[in-house]
Amino acid sequence: MSIFSNSSSGGSSGGSSGDFSGGLILNPQLPDAEKKIQVQLFKKFLIPDHFFMTSSGSSKKKDESLKLVALSKEAFLTSAHAVNKHLETDRKDVWMNPLPLFHVGGLATLFRARSGGYQWHSFWKPDRKWQANEFVQQLKIHKVTLTSLVPTQLFDLVQMKFKSPSSLRAAIIGGDRLSPLLAAQAKKLGWPILASYGMTETCSQIATEKFAEEKPLGLMILQHAKVTLSTQGLIQIQSPSLLTGYAQQKKSGKVWIEPVKRGIFVTQDLGEIKKSRLFPMGRKSRFVKILGEGVSLDHLENTFEIFLAAEGFGNWMASLKISARGHSRNGHELEILHEKKIPKLKLQSLLDRFNQQQPALQKIQKIKTIDSLPRSALGKILAVIDSELSKKMDRKTI
Repeated sequence: MSIFSNSSSGGSSGGSSGDFSGGLILNPQLPDAEKKIQVQLFKKFLIPDHFFMTSSGSSKKKDESLKLVALSKEAFLTSAHAVNKHLETDRKDVWMNPLPLFHVGGLATLFRARSGGYQWHSFWKPDRKWQANEFVQQLKIHKVTLTSLVPTQLFDLVQMKFKSPSSLRAAIIGGDRLSPLLAAQAKKLGWPILASYGMTETCSQIATEKFAEEKPLGLMILQHAKVTLSTQGLIQIQSPSLLTGYAQQKKSGKVWIEPVKRGIFVTQDLGEIKKSRLFPMGRKSRFVKILGEGVSLDHLENTFEIFLAAEGFGNWMASLKISARGHSRNGHELEILHEKKIPKLKLQSLLDRFNQQQPALQKIQKIKTIDSLPRSALGKILAVIDSELSKKMDRKTI
């Protein structure tokens, strides 16, 4: 097993990821102090044939400290086999990966290629920023049939009105919420997108849309996973692709945590299951109570996105976040955090019109301008718990 900073520039037959039997996968852009802690955690809790990596999740608890997820090679291979079967892959397929290999979404594509015996190209390089036009060119050059994208990347492709290359037969979308509007726009341009649900703790996706379904019918639960709901409506997962545990640095020291109890991992995502299809509904922390009634911030963002698109400002959604902060009387109040590239007066004018169409409890009361929203290496907004994010941004408010 090796400790390595994943700096592979890729290749046509699998790239380089250490000896591919396990190790610590470091983000080369992390501060040295954080890298040092990760190396210490890895050495203390080293397990043969395991990969240790940070979570690519978009939310975290307020006081949560540095944490590594330990994933076995066997878990990755189990996931890869299930995804390959769902995608009906064969040796003629060509995969292009635009995701960092220090995130589970990127590393999972490499396992799928190794498991399925097909070509794999890495578009991602640690010293190169994502460029939508160059990505499309590479898809065409290599006649790529499969790829995996996060919504931020799909957004860029749609905004630049790139059409899907004819060779591409599936683009898995994961890592963050895919809005219905963005999905519809991408499909108009011919992108064969398949929404998915998964996380670092499951070695990537455990549920994915089915091919050739014109209308969203929910996500098909893959063969390697069993999904149920807790009494609180939280998604629960049983699968051989689950994590082994967490290696975490806390104030009290370095600890090992095993969150899988009796074979079940309980997520913090709400969902519904209908006719063996999974319908993720968002993070539990994205549901807030206002005057005792539940409000989904994700649903409200979808509604606001559709409104902005109709007004000709759909691209603004990439630079704003609907949040909720505590209110002494109402429980919570809604606000928009937006980056200063968006003109506040115009946004306020649009919001006033939007609020006229909304029920009383879903009216957004405030607008706050900030320098920039916190983002992950995949470009998605890191939402901590929304009220906490709002308070944190107060110091940067203009």
